Amino acid sequence: MGFETIERQIAALVERFVSGARARGLDVATPDDPARRGPLVVIRVRDAAALVARLSARGIIASSRDNGLRVSFHGYNSTDDCDAVLAALDAEGIR
Repeated sequence: MGFETIERQIAALVERFVSGARARGLDVATPDDPARRGPLVVIRVRDAAALVARLSARGIIASSRDNGLRVSFHGYNSTDDCDAVLAALDAEGIR
């Protein structure tokens, strides 16, 4: 696949997820500038640990750091994965 291809895939997924989260009014802690982003996106939520557990029950792997839900993407992820996380956040009523 190659490092550059993986890097582009991750950047596209992060952009898609950040844009979708912001469009939903979520509090995204990840920088706006794509040059300052990595594969992680952090969304500030009230009880991140509880949300991680609920997402896990839906088959979505995420983690929590303080008051943040942390979602990470890699080259093997697809836009379907990204959209599934956003749909799960919608289903959980996260706003």
